[in-house]
Amino acid sequence: MNEYRHGDGAGPLVRDLTSLGPASNAGRELIVTLIVAVVFGAILYRLGANTKTLAVTALVGIYMATRWVIGVRRWRKGARWER
Repeated sequence: MNEYRHGDGAGPLVRDLTSLGPASNAGRELIVTLIVAVVFGAILYRLGANTKTLAVTALVGIYMATRWVIGVRRWRKGARWER
């Protein structure tokens, strides 16, 4: 259903970036994590490192780690179904 097809363009990536849950596979989740890290790095650089920005950055890091853990469980479950 949410499988990536060649030629879909940026649509699936935007969907993965804006969804609350993990991406459809580990590679896409890694790309999403890298994009979020770059964006928050730029925000942190622009605003300066103070307590509030560091706290928000830590919360985003925890959120992304949670997405990864949930995704790993989903991706492994999906791999069992495909066998």
